[in-house]
Amino acid sequence: MPKPREYICGYTFCKHSGERVPSEIAIKDGSRYYHPDCHKEKKMKQQIVDIYYKFYKSSEDYKVVLKAVNNLIHDQGYDASFVLYVLCQCIKEKVPYKSVFSLGWQVKNNMMYKNKYSLLKSKNEIKNYSFDDVQCVSSTVDIPEVRKDRKKRATWADTLFQ
Repeated sequence: MPKPREYICGYTFCKHSGERVPSEIAIKDGSRYYHPDCHKEKKMKQQIVDIYYKFYKSSEDYKVVLKAVNNLIHDQGYDASFVLYVLCQCIKEKVPYKSVFSLGWQVKNNMMYKNKYSLLKSKNEIKNYSFDDVQCVSSTVDIPEVRKDRKKRATWADTLFQ
């Protein structure tokens, strides 16, 4: 009987420390194979980024937003579902963000979200969120952009042709 095929997990932050994925449990996404929990976390991170861009109309680069999410989940050790929960609660409460790093502040310092999340998680009541009634969340205070006009540099050609 042939040995079942094994794949290398395609998730950069795989928590299985190089363990190969057996073909029975492997999840194929595109041309890569993942552990089930790695695939779930990857999709949840993508969902966080998509929801952030949809409701905050951010002009921040995709790499910056993904870096902030990766920092919360992998460097600081928060669960991806908790970060998604906090983002969803902030959208429902219409908390304005100028930067994605403000989300990190909410995740770290807001005890109300931590207590409510742990209560809902213990009751298994965490469900998918729908934002049909919520429009784009924008900041309540508009900060005017301050531009300093630069003086035009004088070149040697300008001095010759005056």
